[in-house]
Amino acid sequence: MHPVGLWFACRHAESGYREEQGRILRHQARIALVLGMFLYGAFGLLDVAISDSVPVPALALRGGVLLVGLGALLVTWTSHFERHHQWPLMTAGLAAGLGGVGIMAILPEALAHGYATGLILVVIAVFLLLGISFLNALLVNLVILVAFAVVLVGAYEDRIQVLTESVQLLAALVLGGVAAYIQEYQRRELYVQRLELEDERNRHRDMALTDALTGLPNRALLLQRLEQAVARTRRHRIHGAGLFIDLDRFKPVNDIHGHEAGDRVLQAMGKRLLACVRETDTVARFGGDEFFVLLEDMEHADFAREVAARVVDALSQPVPIDSDDPDSPRVVMGASVGICEFPSVAATAEAVLTGADDAMYAVKKAGGNGFSSYRGGEPGEVVCLG
Repeated sequence: MHPVGLWFACRHAESGYREEQGRILRHQARIALVLGMFLYGAFGLLDVAISDSVPVPALALRGGVLLVGLGALLVTWTSHFERHHQWPLMTAGLAAGLGGVGIMAILPEALAHGYATGLILVVIAVFLLLGISFLNALLVNLVILVAFAVVLVGAYEDRIQVLTESVQLLAALVLGGVAAYIQEYQRRELYVQRLELEDERNRHRDMALTDALTGLPNRALLLQRLEQAVARTRRHRIHGAGLFIDLDRFKPVNDIHGHEAGDRVLQAMGKRLLACVRETDTVARFGGDEFFVLLEDMEHADFAREVAARVVDALSQPVPIDSDDPDSPRVVMGASVGICEFPSVAATAEAVLTGADDAMYAVKKAGGNGFSSYRGGEPGEVVCLG
């Protein structure tokens, strides 16, 4: 975060903060603008009531400022306010301040000095009430202060009074600026802390729902997605399938080469499975040497069997024990794949898992390295590819 401007170095964080502030400040800006227009108009009516010499240009200028405020108020009801809320609010604050300076220049000197207090109120409102960022509010109030000094120092004979009012306005700018700086700094710090908490929460959630070894969804996340997929297929009248995959001849890898080698082989198998499916499908590690593939919105009736054939072919290819070592020994395994379609065969997530598991064991009994589809009562024909 910039120490003076208080903007984030990361554009994504800055954009997110501004959009969030736009949503939060919409209601605050409406209250501030309505209150400001009421007070601005009330002071004008008070001038007319206590003085018979208020020039028409001063009244017209006050009316113009009220119209600018009304325009800014209307912008708060548009969709553009969230991303561009600073501009209408800055315009309203600048119009109020310069309008006050202009009215002071038009009014007789004896009447005009009473407006210095009103300008101080404008400065404070711009810093703390409208919802303008610190840097933008500082820019608006500096313009008002310069306009006050340039216009009125040369216009009035009582230079001491003008100097005193200028110092008072400068003091209001310093005090309001410091308060606005602290306020925005705290808001941004809270925003950063909330993002960090969300990242931490998401990280823990991902850890709870992701397999630590392969980075694939684990059993818990798979069950969530499977339940959602089954519900969607019933609602949209589409078809999906679950593929239960058990690696063949994996135990000898651990026994001969060690568990670290087995872990590397499991990681390689996970990557091969991902290459066999679409980006919209889910590949999960179910546990041990078991994986599960969730297919949604299948392209045609034989789609699940085609994917199963690709899976068996991919997992039966030789895999190096250590992919980083060109001389690493290779092992050849294979896969037994059980298919269960839904909602035509299984109507619940539990039924899909049970059906696919039964079909997978039928392939195991037939010698492995193939696939079979669950037919509602028992596994169908086993297709062996080995």
